[in-house]
Amino acid sequence: MNYYPFHIGDYAAHTRGLSLMEDLAYRRLLDAYYLAEHPFNMCSTDIARSVGMMHELDAVEYVLHKFFQPTETGFRHNRADLEIEKAIAKKEAVTRAGQASASARFNKRSTPVQQTLNISSNQEPITKDSTSVGFTEFWQAYPNKTGKGAAEKSWQKQQPDLATVLAALAWQTKQDAWTKDQGKFIPHPSTYLNQRRWEDEQPVTKPKATGGLNL
Repeated sequence: MNYYPFHIGDYAAHTRGLSLMEDLAYRRLLDAYYLAEHPFNMCSTDIARSVGMMHELDAVEYVLHKFFQPTETGFRHNRADLEIEKAIAKKEAVTRAGQASASARFNKRSTPVQQTLNISSNQEPITKDSTSVGFTEFWQAYPNKTGKGAAEKSWQKQQPDLATVLAALAWQTKQDAWTKDQGKFIPHPSTYLNQRRWEDEQPVTKPKATGGLNL
């Protein structure tokens, strides 16, 4: 990631007790974590060297143990992991939307040729309803596959932006209301579309009492 959200108030509240060198170490560690998009290894010396602070190893080690969590895969940062996951999901959604758009343009260009061939052979021209573009990708991503016909009609009516819908599903499918009781409370896809649920606001994750820094 070349960009990540930085909440100045939260950062100041959680780092007010740090020394200048510890504050510098934390900022460099955050930048390195977001840039790499994966946990640090468990060697504090390697980590300090990677952020150019070998001569301030004590400051690096203090920050690691205060704001990061040691796990089997290395030192992790809960809030950074969440932001990285959201960024990856959004990037994948944009990629899928671009592929769908390219496919739609190709089909649109090829439609007149297909119609000419059909007419010349005394067959009824075949047309493609462009308002359904992107529905296949939505249907594949949506966890409750109930009432596909009704869902496609709703998609044609609402004509939502595929990338926006997929980005919303990336966090909605992880909410308790969707994951509990084996997905019993996941809305039917047609209901989701008719209510424009992709426009729902993502709940703000409250920081844990003993967790890492909430950036």
